[in-house]
Amino acid sequence: MNAETSQDALSASRIEKLPHAQARERLVGLALRDSVEKRYRTEFWGARYLVRPKLLDTIFGDGSQLIGFQPLNSRPQYYVVRVDSGWSLTNTDDDNCVGAHIDEIYEAAEEQFGLAWYPDDPPQRKYGRKWPALHEDGCLWFEMRWPMQPNNPAQGRPE
Repeated sequence: MNAETSQDALSASRIEKLPHAQARERLVGLALRDSVEKRYRTEFWGARYLVRPKLLDTIFGDGSQLIGFQPLNSRPQYYVVRVDSGWSLTNTDDDNCVGAHIDEIYEAAEEQFGLAWYPDDPPQRKYGRKWPALHEDGCLWFEMRWPMQPNNPAQGRPE
């Protein structure tokens, strides 16, 4: 048994001890992580990149809407974030849009992955820490579809 398989078995045994709703949510999170954190090749501004999205552990609101959250200096890399289904993806809604919650998303990414730059970094640190460390320098976001689930042929959010 390799380390990855034993880690999956350990996670599964921990899930069995959770109340049903929490266990289901944990399984949805594990399946989502497995689906979205796959590397793929893309082209960005004429250069080829290998991209590996990272799922934030923090779930905002009901968590049934998926967005890609992309700090500008990390492009084409991005975080996948579960946000409230009531959040608008435009900036025209005052309190009910993703833009009103940017600081919360930044904080969750920083807590999970750290910052690319810290105030006490030596001046010779030229490029900062590597992805998925957070660059807080502006961002964009975009809608994502939930991945297909093997037991559920419908594209779908968790019930």
